[in-house]
Amino acid sequence: MIVALKPSDIRPVVKDESDSEQIPTLYDYPVRDLTDISIYQSRAGDLIAKGDFDAAVCGAVFIAKIVMRMIAEHHSIDFETQSPTELALTFFACGFLTQSDYEILVKAIAISDRVIEQQEKVAVAQNFADQAFEVVQRLVRFHSQV
Repeated sequence: MIVALKPSDIRPVVKDESDSEQIPTLYDYPVRDLTDISIYQSRAGDLIAKGDFDAAVCGAVFIAKIVMRMIAEHHSIDFETQSPTELALTFFACGFLTQSDYEILVKAIAISDRVIEQQEKVAVAQNFADQAFEVVQRLVRFHSQV
């Protein structure tokens, strides 16, 4: 039997009614190495070449999450309590992303969430898929420089 688990919204939990301390939501950022990243970049490029732009954006976001974790760890940024969109904002505030790259990344994250979590078919223009892929390539280069 094959069972598919539907992602759920994980919300902070209050320990008990009298205790206002909450357990923070933790986000799972993948752990990979630079060899994996190189392979994933190649696959995302192949998806763009084949015209599968929504899948390419999802791949770009997956790579971005890997690299953002690496950069956050290097700079001692608490990343596990930040959603990918919040972490992108932190990166923008730290100067790791330009405003344009931040906006593209946030839009790509939203598209990826719709495609993966909500199983929607999202029409993505090639131009946007290219832009998302370029943002990821800049993040990888940034990580390589630190």
